[in-house]
Amino acid sequence: KGGAWDTLSAGFPSGTIRDLVRYNSKVYAIFADAIYGYDFSNRSWMQYASIPSAMTSVAFNDSVILGTNSYSLWRSTDKGNTWSSPQKGLTNFVGYIYESGEHLFFLEQWRGFYLSSDDGRNWQQQNNGLTPSSSYYDLETIGDTLFLSSGGGGIFRSFDMGLSWTSVGFQGYNLGDLACNGKDLVAINGGGGIYLSTNLGLSWADLTPRINPSLLTQFHLTNALFIGDTILTGYRALQGTGILKSTDLGENWKKIQF
Repeated sequence: KGGAWDTLSAGFPSGTIRDLVRYNSKVYAIFADAIYGYDFSNRSWMQYASIPSAMTSVAFNDSVILGTNSYSLWRSTDKGNTWSSPQKGLTNFVGYIYESGEHLFFLEQWRGFYLSSDDGRNWQQQNNGLTPSSSYYDLETIGDTLFLSSGGGGIFRSFDMGLSWTSVGFQGYNLGDLACNGKDLVAINGGGGIYLSTNLGLSWADLTPRINPSLLTQFHLTNALFIGDTILTGYRALQGTGILKSTDLGENWKKIQF
């Protein structure tokens, strides 16, 4: 939970990590030409799959790997041995893929939300209730409830797998990174603040003023991660860059020491 850090470099290739994905209690690192999985028993990385084109986002379920880069969607049903590019319902896109149970979601930066219920073969755009002029940034799920952050439109919620969306706050504001722990949701806004909802978006608490000025001044929070009830958030400040940690849902914060 961020209390201590270790270097996990055995078997790790050189190059830039484009994404980290957690699926079925495993962690995968996405590189330009391959996906590596971490073996916790041997404390080493092993190549899981080769990929045909540099990918920026990858999602898994029990039968398929989906990956995307600028304007291309790739799909593999044999753990990356072979790939196809179906793209039915998706054209000229920039975005990220998400997985939730039997459903796969795609969030396109300018066009909104897409759903696939057949392992990524076909995609349906579902933007009913979303602000048409917004750009779209992130997606999170709590059970069957979806949350979507947007630029200028705030945060939207769907109870029906994206068939319809309603606003749950921050209209007119740019919202970026979302994170959840299965029951609570935090959101980072464009101004670098952090907000918490414990009731599926019905209300939001501004956690930003609870960050003690003795820790940081003139700071901008960049992203967030939930691990159980622990919140981790990256920051830029006069003191430099780093990570803050809260174990009580944002009431108190401390810096993580590396």
